[in-house]
Parts: sequence; structure tokens; C-alpha cells
Amino acid sequence: MQIQIQIQIQIQIHQLYFEHVADAVYISPLNCMHCELCHLMLNHDKHVLCEQPLCMDEQQVVQLVSKAKARGLFLMEGVWSRCLPAYQCLRSEIMRRKLGTVYDVKCQLGWRLPIAQTSRATYAGVTKNWAADCIQLALWIYREVPMFVKAAGKLNDGGVDVAAEIELWFKNNRCAILELSAEKNLENVASIRGTKGSVIMNNFWCPKLLLFNNKEIKFKLPSTDRPTYFDSRVGMCYEMEEMRECILKGRTESNLFNHSESQLMINLIDQVTDMLAVKGQHINVQSVAAVQ
Repeated sequence: MQIQIQIQIQIQIHQLYFEHVADAVYISPLNCMHCELCHLMLNHDKHVLCEQPLCMDEQQVVQLVSKAKARGLFLMEGVWSRCLPAYQCLRSEIMRRKLGTVYDVKCQLGWRLPIAQTSRATYAGVTKNWAADCIQLALWIYREVPMFVKAAGKLNDGGVDVAAEIELWFKNNRCAILELSAEKNLENVASIRGTKGSVIMNNFWCPKLLLFNNKEIKFKLPSTDRPTYFDSRVGMCYEMEEMRECILKGRTESNLFNHSESQLMINLIDQVTDMLAVKGQHINVQSVAAVQ
């Protein structure tokens, strides 16, 4: 049965890049396969939308982006939160100075996972797996490269990070505090504070409601005939539409999450991963300069 499934997958991939069955593809296998399959599809002139992470390190991102631009093909890391109506509303209100100057972002993301799921063989750690969802929100709000990164965390007996607290420090003493955990269930809420008000986002990767200065702003996702495996994944239709619009306009990247942000995000994640790789169960690392 396993051999039959493998052969079937190989045939389907073969059809995608040798036959004219699609102009664009969505890539979402195991994380370690993303970069290889992106190269394969770009080599056969397919536009690519790839589930995060786009690649496993910064140099791979640079090479992949260079290929897409050279071949005039669209490439986007699938940070689908950026395409949601709630995120567009949030950016609009911040740009209109409804919050004043934003100076504090806090974000929690965590679920208690069975010990078996946090072994090095099957789990990359909370930083590699979940940090991107929090980092992209901080970058969306502040719209600049952080000046410094701080990290503290916990490694399990297998050397895998199962908890992390990441601090991104921006100009004028503004910060984003990101908490990740595979040891306990967190509230999975983001809070944004400014000099004139605040916003609370529940399930911040796909919020259906923003509590904006204690006023509710609701968002309704499209309906489906069948339920999605993961809650709210129907929201991914917005990034599909963004991909389509960009391709029709001849763009090689999206303004909602561009190639530079893909490079910046993997750089920040790599920095935090390096910090947490220091020996010891509990780590508290001094500031490290981020990419400028």
C-alpha cells in the first residue's frame, strides 16, 4: 500500500510539471521538502504558492527568490493571515492612527503536545514550527526591521525547544513579545497597544473578530459545503485570490508578504533557534543584532 501511494504521488507530481494541467501550484508537504519542490516547479515554469516555511535557511530563500525573478514567475510564502479581511482592517486602522503610536505587541501561541510528538525525529521545535505566525504579525504592525532580538526558552531531553519567549525590539523602544509553548495550552491571543487605544485578536492567525478599543468588529469567512480539517482554513481562499491577481498583473511577488519579508523572517527564526541551541534546559540570551 505504501509503495502504491508513493508511485501515485510521483505520477501526480510528474503530471503537474510535464503536462499542462496547471499554471500555478500550491506546495505543502513536509517542511524539509518545500524548497526542493519549489525549485522543481519553477524549473518547469509554474507559479508557486508555498506553505510556510518557504525554505529551511536564509540562503535557500535567496536562491529560490532569485530563480523566480529570473524566470518571471510568481513566488509567495503562504502566510495566509496577511490576506484576510481582518488583517486588512487592522493595517488600515493603524495607518489612520486610530491607535496612535503602537508601542507594544504581545502574542501567544501554544498547545500541549504529547511527549511523543516533541521528539527530534518528528518535531522541529516551537520556534521552527510556530514562530512565523507571531513574527509575521509583529512585522505587519510595525512595518520595519527589528533592531534587536532576545530569546529565552526550554529544551526537552531530546534537545528540542518546547517553549520559547521571543522579544523583537524596534526603534523608539517599541517591542513585540512572542510566547510559544508545546507544553501547555495558551490563550492564542494577540494584543496590540498604542498611545490612543488597543486591539485584541483571538485566534490571531485567522481572526473572525477584532476587539478594537472595546468595540467588536466581526468578519465572516466564506461558507463551504464540507468542513475543513483545521478550523478556519477556508480563509486560505483569500491568499489564493491574491496569488491569482498578482499573476494576472505580471507580478513575481505579493505586496502583502513579499520576498524580502520571507528572507527576514527565516533570518529571525534562525537567530532564535541558534540562541536556544545553547546548552542547558533554560536559556536567557543577550541581545543580538538583526539583519538591517
